[in-house]
Amino acid sequence: MRPQGSEKKQTHEDRKLDRLLSTSSLLLSILCCIAIFHMELRIQEHCRLISHSSSGTFRDEIETEILRKVQQECGSWRETKVSHLKGSSAQNNSTQGAAEVKLLIKEELRLQQHQICAKDEKLCRPGPKGSRGRRGRSGTQGRPGPPGKPGPRGPPGDLGVSGVPGPTGPRGPSGEKRERGEPGQSISAPSLLQRPVETTVNESQTAILKCTTDGNPTPLVTWYKVNSSLPEGRHLVESSGALILKNVIPGDEGLYNCRAKNLLGRVNHSAKMIVQCEQLNLICHYYSFASTLSKSYFIHPQLRLSSSRLMAEEGQNVTIFSNASGQPQPKVTWSKAVGSLTKERTSVVKGALTICKVTKSDGGTYVCRAQNIVGSVSVAA
Repeated sequence: MRPQGSEKKQTHEDRKLDRLLSTSSLLLSILCCIAIFHMELRIQEHCRLISHSSSGTFRDEIETEILRKVQQECGSWRETKVSHLKGSSAQNNSTQGAAEVKLLIKEELRLQQHQICAKDEKLCRPGPKGSRGRRGRSGTQGRPGPPGKPGPRGPPGDLGVSGVPGPTGPRGPSGEKRERGEPGQSISAPSLLQRPVETTVNESQTAILKCTTDGNPTPLVTWYKVNSSLPEGRHLVESSGALILKNVIPGDEGLYNCRAKNLLGRVNHSAKMIVQCEQLNLICHYYSFASTLSKSYFIHPQLRLSSSRLMAEEGQNVTIFSNASGQPQPKVTWSKAVGSLTKERTSVVKGALTICKVTKSDGGTYVCRAQNIVGSVSVAA
């Protein structure tokens, strides 16, 4: 069943193809006939024009026009052309010139052929230039051309005016609540937890003078030797504040001062170091005598204040008294832990600090310091 159906379908398609070919052949034949008929009409028209051009007047007009054209193009061949067109027996200047004149006349005849008026058999001349015709319709837009090269970059423009600030955005979500931290340590002036004490050490041994401090911020500990300097290359200050002297000699005997300092004040304390000589000699006796004199005539300063905390109203005058003792008599100075004293409204007389017409800016911690050649001590109020 299937092979018979496919054969029928193939036969039907062959018939359709034959019909299409027959129709195309018929149309092509018609077009060829039309073209032949059109060519025949053109040939008859040309023959008619040639037959009409045999009259003398019409031929003379054509010859005159051709002669005028030739004279404009080649003035040097004028006589040759006239004799050739009028039937003169004059010879040509050259074979090449005659050939060029023939070609020019042939070309002019071809151009003048289309200007013959069939009605009155006269040569048509170009008329005056007519007026410009109406503009034709715009053609369809062509495809866009390829993009051109980018031009050079121009200079930067002036800075524009700042825009109006936008509205405030919505408040963000609250952060996660955390546990409250432990309170920090309050700041405090330096103090000595362990003061240096008088120490006796044998010659060529190691001496240790302890000085433990407390305060916030952590005080900076420095050591000095009264009326001298620490032995170079043989002393060391540990992080705990202790002073270590290695290979002590009789010249190391003397008074050593420990000073602790932070931004709230400073505190000092001195201690004597005695060096025992291995053999009794004049050098040992000399340093022993010097240490006795220093012990008798120099006393570390001591300082006390009339009040460690004082309240006052604005506009009042406030006085803080101090009592300093030591040998020689210590010099008392006052300072403010944070900031500086107002010179116009503060004065120090015999160790007492007076502030006139106190204001809120005068609140804070004040440090009193007593100092002599043995050392110094500071107290905060």
